[in-house]
Amino acid sequence: MCYSLRVPLTALLDNTDPPEAAPLRDERAIRRWRCEERVRIALDQALTENPPPSLTQVARRLNYLSTDRLHEVDPSSCRKLVKKRHYLPEAHSWRRAGAQRICDRARINKLLENSLAQEHPTSAYHIAIGLGYSGGGSIWQEFPDLCRAIGKKIASNKRRQLGSTQQALRAALEESPAPSLEQVWKRLGYETPTTLRNYFPELCRALICRRARDRAEKKDKVRRTLEVALAEEPPPTIRAVSQRLGLSKGRLYSLHPELIRAIADRHRARQHHAMKERGEITRREVFQIVADLHRQGERPAHAMVLAALSANAIKEWHTVGELIKEARRALSIR
Repeated sequence: MCYSLRVPLTALLDNTDPPEAAPLRDERAIRRWRCEERVRIALDQALTENPPPSLTQVARRLNYLSTDRLHEVDPSSCRKLVKKRHYLPEAHSWRRAGAQRICDRARINKLLENSLAQEHPTSAYHIAIGLGYSGGGSIWQEFPDLCRAIGKKIASNKRRQLGSTQQALRAALEESPAPSLEQVWKRLGYETPTTLRNYFPELCRALICRRARDRAEKKDKVRRTLEVALAEEPPPTIRAVSQRLGLSKGRLYSLHPELIRAIADRHRARQHHAMKERGEITRREVFQIVADLHRQGERPAHAMVLAALSANAIKEWHTVGELIKEARRALSIR
């Protein structure tokens, strides 16, 4: 929320004056079925208003530039709204004699010339929408040459951009490993992959296939590494294998669960066997140390036995204490 409002988090937590409101950006990428639901709700609400808004006003509320989406989703409600507005006093007021212009010709001409002078011009349609027109037809009728020149420049920019996009897709096919389609369209600044899929379907399919092939090869490489690790002596831990491959343990389990479980079981069995061997070593050493101390006339104290144990022996206090008691009973030492 703070990111969308462009304010620091502390502004909402301290007692300072509230920050100045900022317009929210509609970047939620709402799914299509939800867009249809929003359109129907907006049209139903418009039909209950008095006076009812125009279809253009409803489209503006939904951040649409035209009413095409409204007609596509619910044509029946659109017809009802148009019919309901037909009898309003202000309906079609722009057609009546003496009606005032929304914007004077000089200002429109200036806006079109400024747009044409820009590297990335604004279309005549968007200029008309910004001035309050329902579409760009009026401006096109009055300034056809400027509108046509702007349209050609926008088309040229679009061809140039599509050419760059095509080169980027071909370059992505040469990368190793190949990036996903999502990574490519985000890298190019697109909000959705629709443009790439519509204009370059073959390149997109090739990239998806290449990505799948790379993933299969990587999975096979991981499998071969795991098979080698399964035969190693001593058996490695799962953590060591994951660090060797640069993948998390969860990722390894998702790729080859049977091999990972086999490696874990083998390491666990090795640990159990090693612990059993250490237990036998500790038992023999404790019995020998207790016997030696008894022959020397020394009482086999706990600390003395611990100090005499080798590095491979278990030096856990309770374990050594139990073994000392067992050795004293075996040697009849009180």
